[in-house]
Amino acid sequence: MYSIRLTDDAKQDIESIAFYIAQNDDPRKAKNLVAKLKAEMENLSMFPERGAYPEELLLLDIREVRETYYGPYRIFYRIAGRVVQILAVADGRRDYRLFSLIGCFERNRIAAVEPTLKIGYNLSIPSL
Repeated sequence: MYSIRLTDDAKQDIESIAFYIAQNDDPRKAKNLVAKLKAEMENLSMFPERGAYPEELLLLDIREVRETYYGPYRIFYRIAGRVVQILAVADGRRDYRLFSLIGCFERNRIAAVEPTLKIGYNLSIPSL
């Protein structure tokens, strides 16, 4: 079994998505989405190799990153030893985010896995 870790970038991605949904739709939907994203990430602890290589990154010859989906959301991660490191969570309907993902990957490529956050963090979702 693999442990799951989130980078600061991935945590910020999830918080931004949740905040947007809470403000523009319903805080309960935001909490539900966060729970579903976390469940999808936790599923990677059993079979992390199941994720595909993102086509956009393959074009750049980056083969260390995989992705899985929950709805339109793309969860980008890499496997480092027995750790699945979540690098970013992006809305798959928005291509511009991939440029940020490449920067995120480059920053985290040289970072140690240990300082990243565990998946059990708490998000603060505003009540409207």
